[in-house]
Amino acid sequence: MTPQPTATPTPDPARSGGRWRRIALTLLIGAAAGTLFSLLHSPLPWMIGPLLCVAAGNMLFDLRLGLPMPMRSAGQWAIGTAVGLYFSADVLRQLVSLWPWLLLAVLFALAISGAGGRLLSRLTGVDDATGFFSIAIGGAVEMTNQAERSQARVDRVAAAQSLRVMLVVVGLPYLFQLSGAHGSDPYQTAALAVQPARLALMLAATIPAGLLLQWLSVPNAWTLGPLAVIAALCAKGVALSAMPAELVSAGQLMLGCAIAGRFSPDFLRSAPRFMACVAFTSLCVSLCCAGFAALLAWAIGLSWPTLILATAPGGIAEMSLTAKQLQLGVPVVVAFQLLRLIALVLLAGPVYRWWSARG
Repeated sequence: MTPQPTATPTPDPARSGGRWRRIALTLLIGAAAGTLFSLLHSPLPWMIGPLLCVAAGNMLFDLRLGLPMPMRSAGQWAIGTAVGLYFSADVLRQLVSLWPWLLLAVLFALAISGAGGRLLSRLTGVDDATGFFSIAIGGAVEMTNQAERSQARVDRVAAAQSLRVMLVVVGLPYLFQLSGAHGSDPYQTAALAVQPARLALMLAATIPAGLLLQWLSVPNAWTLGPLAVIAALCAKGVALSAMPAELVSAGQLMLGCAIAGRFSPDFLRSAPRFMACVAFTSLCVSLCCAGFAALLAWAIGLSWPTLILATAPGGIAEMSLTAKQLQLGVPVVVAFQLLRLIALVLLAGPVYRWWSARG
């Protein structure tokens, strides 16, 4: 008998169309929220507004809003490029001189992750692996992946990491706004005006770096790749363009919508006691980080608000955006957050095994 050819599955037009409608609705709600929060003079309106409103739509009405990974990467690309403009040669030399404090901050991050994980396990009764990776202050996606390799409850780790990031991203900017904290660090971007031709070349130059880091599976590839390229050009004194405010706002919009896409009705219904304990533990960890930042500020001589963002249990893109808006030390925040991210991705698994073996 002649073998029958295997039919190739064809895309479902209805499902594809529904996906694009959800993306369009996500962007529409996000843009409306960003506009509203701008009128209300909210900090980071184009990230916090979409994050809160899109997450509310998912949790309360099961709208299944969100953005695909390429659009999240586009948002990170805009933010990484804008942040890279702060890295002049003088700034890089200053950051090199901070290397002992950077290493100390990494050790503190590992210690507070272990302590926070133990507290969460005691409060909720979850296993050690789930407690540790739920609180570990590395990247949310990376900690979830490592949790799976350690036989932790991946669903709870993913929910806990999403809640922690949301609390820090939303809470810190409002706390800074209420306290009246503002920048006193002598940092400014390498380019103060938008030059269309240079901007086009600058953006094109960052694409290969983002693609390379993505191919290498580096966390936050589209933040770190463009940031590294622009920082290198700034350090060499190459004339660049400023990033248009509209592009930075669009980056915030896509990043906020992407974070909000992790939330669903199950987030509210499943394990409410566990999530309440995650919120409490995240608050304790954040307070400890703020206390550690105060000690660093006293020892180094940098401003306390800058070091709060540098050591906060948030993400590198979100914290650097907050520093940029408040005119704080963006390069310092990026340096601390970047080294901690790398260390947690590489060391969280071994540290958990050592921590668990000691009981």
